[in-house]
Amino acid sequence: MILHRFGVILSSFTLNKDLY
Repeated sequence: MILHRFGVILSSFTLNKDLY
């Protein structure tokens, strides 16, 4: 599903933000 993919990308982005 595209939505699931978007969620994974969003999660990765949030993690990246948390790191910085």
